[in-house]
Amino acid sequence: MEVSLILRPLPRLGLGLRSKISSPAQSFGLHRLRFFGGPLALGIIFLMSAASAQGSWTNTTSASAYYQTNTNWSGGVVPSSTELADFFQSATYEVWWDGNTSPEVGWLSIGLGQVTLLNKDPSLQPLYTINGVSGWPDRIFSISGASTSATISGLHFKSLVGGQIVDGGTLNLDGSHAQGSELTIA
Repeated sequence: MEVSLILRPLPRLGLGLRSKISSPAQSFGLHRLRFFGGPLALGIIFLMSAASAQGSWTNTTSASAYYQTNTNWSGGVVPSSTELADFFQSATYEVWWDGNTSPEVGWLSIGLGQVTLLNKDPSLQPLYTINGVSGWPDRIFSISGASTSATISGLHFKSLVGGQIVDGGTLNLDGSHAQGSELTIA
């Protein structure tokens, strides 16, 4: 098992994808997608976007800011184990967990703002699993943007397919919580 955290800018590919190229075969496949055109390419892009739903966090008031509350998400539904959890708010805000919540999400993107991911239960440490989408380098744990920061407090975040912090984004692990904070990148 490899544990790594990417702390450097990654090359951009076509369609705004970010990539961690780890082998010549992977590089060839990704670049082939970049230059591939025609109706078949549009069909593939359409299928990719239709198969991956997104939940965007909407609560920046920190009132009842529990992750598992449907009304805190666009569309009124918490993202599932195959969907994107997107935090893209130009604000400073908190997202809360209680000790009984251990959600799984397809991938996680924090692209704007200063968000604190906070466990409100001092007696338990919830596990937040980021399943990722194998073969899609942009569908992992990602923090990006010069004015973007995430603080993990009292939680264990576990990304099963990697992660990236790019373009000046920052990640803080707050050890002052009674349960500590953990980040595992596999």
